[in-house]
Amino acid sequence: MFKLQTLLRLCTRTAAAAAAAGPPPPQLPQAPPPPTWVILGSIARVSATVDPSAAAADLSLALKSPPRVSLLTIPPRIFPDTTTPRNFPSVIAAADASGLLLLHANQGRCKGPTIIDRPDLQEFMWRDFVLDATTAAAAFPLPEPELVMDNGHMGLLAAAAGGSGGGYMVVELQPMYGADYAHLLCFSSDSGEWVRKKVHYPLSRRMLCPNGAVSHSGKLWFVDLSWCLIACDPFAAAPALRVVPLPPGKELKCGEAWGVLDKYRCVGVSAGKLRFVDMYQRNTAAPHPPKISVWTLADPGTDEWTLEHEASFAEIWADESYTATGLPNKIPVLALIHPKNPDVVYFFLEEHLFGVDVRARKVVECEVYELVAPPSFALATRFVRAWELPRELSSARMSSPPALPLPATLYATAAGVSHPAPEGGTAPPRDSPPPTSTWVILGSIPSVRAAGEGERADISVAFAAPPRVAILTVSDKVFPEPPTPRFFPFVLAADASGLLLLQANLGRSLTRKIIDNQRHQSLSWCDTASRYFVLNSVTGSAFHLPDPEEPILHQAMLGLITSPRGGSHYMVAELQPIIGSDKATILCFSSEIGEWVDKRVDYPLAPRPFVPIGVFSHHGRLWWVDLTWGIITSDAFADKPVLRFVKYTKEKVLQCREGWGVTDKFRYVGVSAGKVRFVDTYARPRRGLLPKVSVWTLVDPDSDEWTLECEARFAEIWADRSYKATGLSKEIPVLALIHPENPDVVYFFLEEHLFGVDVRAHRVVECERYKLVAPPSYCIANRFTRTWMLPRALSSGMANWSNAINLAEKGAGPSRRSAKKSGRIMGSPGDYHMVGMTRQTFIG
Repeated sequence: MFKLQTLLRLCTRTAAAAAAAGPPPPQLPQAPPPPTWVILGSIARVSATVDPSAAAADLSLALKSPPRVSLLTIPPRIFPDTTTPRNFPSVIAAADASGLLLLHANQGRCKGPTIIDRPDLQEFMWRDFVLDATTAAAAFPLPEPELVMDNGHMGLLAAAAGGSGGGYMVVELQPMYGADYAHLLCFSSDSGEWVRKKVHYPLSRRMLCPNGAVSHSGKLWFVDLSWCLIACDPFAAAPALRVVPLPPGKELKCGEAWGVLDKYRCVGVSAGKLRFVDMYQRNTAAPHPPKISVWTLADPGTDEWTLEHEASFAEIWADESYTATGLPNKIPVLALIHPKNPDVVYFFLEEHLFGVDVRARKVVECEVYELVAPPSFALATRFVRAWELPRELSSARMSSPPALPLPATLYATAAGVSHPAPEGGTAPPRDSPPPTSTWVILGSIPSVRAAGEGERADISVAFAAPPRVAILTVSDKVFPEPPTPRFFPFVLAADASGLLLLQANLGRSLTRKIIDNQRHQSLSWCDTASRYFVLNSVTGSAFHLPDPEEPILHQAMLGLITSPRGGSHYMVAELQPIIGSDKATILCFSSEIGEWVDKRVDYPLAPRPFVPIGVFSHHGRLWWVDLTWGIITSDAFADKPVLRFVKYTKEKVLQCREGWGVTDKFRYVGVSAGKVRFVDTYARPRRGLLPKVSVWTLVDPDSDEWTLECEARFAEIWADRSYKATGLSKEIPVLALIHPENPDVVYFFLEEHLFGVDVRAHRVVECERYKLVAPPSYCIANRFTRTWMLPRALSSGMANWSNAINLAEKGAGPSRRSAKKSGRIMGSPGDYHMVGMTRQTFIG
């Protein structure tokens, strides 16, 4: 029995500063911040007696950190009957992050049951309740329960506005077998009554097996684990059903594995995408080795599933992390998928609930579980719910398992952010294996290895789990000259395939450069030799990109994207707009053809300079970022790419040249949990506006709509004891990045420290001293780090992971004052810039 712990290590000031302040008062150990989700037991506990002191409460929750199970308790007035194996209150659905639960409960046969008394039907009746967990005093009984036919086809969907106390809809799909139509029975909190909507039913004459409903992307997804999903938007005036078949080869015959399939399969949302988890095996004469596979629905509007990863149970059993659990080598029962990290899947086995990183074939969490029911031999995925908590609950105190000694190899967390685990309340020995992670914070400026140091590889990476910074080292072959504040190697993009795009421009004496071709003629003076590399971090190799006929104009417009067809193909592309013109060029290098190609495109922007700060890839496209205005996106692999401009909300658009040169200290755009996020701390110089951080989400890659996810004033963050424990001053920090798997967590630079803040909870969740190759701390901005999701070969621990980057341990680093004094060596605020030019046409 063990439980992996995440150690919240809040760093302190230097010894000199601490001594000057005098001995600190004794403080209690800081508890780790509560998780944003729980594993909720589906069967609720019924309190034995009515507590007069809590007469108004219709529910209570015992929240526990995963993999422990949280339990719901309801009073006898909601379930007055006796709980039996055939008669029990059950949570049918949990509307993510709204705090709403849909509960199915018997009203009792002896104490005034609800009875259907109609000419065609007479029977006792169950009743369904909508519970608001944020108030605990709002159990709303849905009217006319006799209208409901099968709660296995029921779902709960919060209105688009979301949030506690917001609108919702309870929906049951009522197919008419043999007919080409069905009914959606819809109860809206706005109207307070049921409405039956007739819809076209697109399936053939086959029985639909009800395995519940999942809410995702503003729709309900009715699940049949043997066949398909059916998606619809019940809020639409004229809803339409859309059938999404399971991945190829996963459809079962009608009636196959009836009643037991949810021991082996589940559908859920993880990191913002629908996932299908499968471990079902057909009974054949020559069965395959049992395995677990995770599939991803590429987009809510498509039918395309992608196999993310799979592993045989023999591989999992062979790992020492599984041996450490003491569990037998038996096929477990599937429980759920981690809602934040799709690599992690949970299982039941012998009174234990354990999580497995399927990519790494490692157990990352294990704990004895407690459920009201059923007994272990009857367990299935329907008896637990992955429930993302509303802020009112996620910021509450939770019960966590006690810290126990763990095998050194198990110091990891399912969230993908790892730290040395506690050992009796202290950090592990220095010789313990370092933690690994599914992602890292990569310093954009690499170290350059001097000639003759013996390393054969072109590159190497010293990995460290966030919030520490991983450092790239390149050979003198890649960058043969000593770096300076003007000429230095710089990582422009980091891809989950393991590929990195590196600029390695060298300084040269001023020379005249003439361009004379059919497209244009120009004369310029240049003191730079442009050099760009694609680095393979898995093999340690560096490929020098050939020089294009048309020069690369601006390194901040250069991006890297891997081919959507898979394989090892990639494309490097630069967007070259001509300000004042309605045309632009995408300069593309494809690894398949090995040369640069110009693609002419229409340019949709007004005649205003586009101020580039970087390029990232998402959803099969490149996204060029201007932090003052908006983002340009396009599919560079298309024969005829189309540019689309996604503008920020009106109040976030800055005037031309406003914040010039410093916006990436206050704003950031990146991908988190599968969606594009915009983080903003910029404050115009106006009186009365309190500084704050806000996180915005692009609703869909094809939309222009931004939604405010969460925001917090810095005063609220500073007031929390988690911030006080860091010892940092109450200054507005420099924005660094957003957590790529948890959009609630944003990272900041301040006083040689990199710390993460849960913006919803207003809490510091991580803090560590950082050290970069460059620049000095007073020049820091978010372009000097990259969020890098790692390929399996690197995240599985096979790479060079360390407990400490030696750069970060060599000392406290120069102070702001001493750094300024040594500006001649370290550079000035005008150095370490992104260089380039933008063509412009002049009219008149």
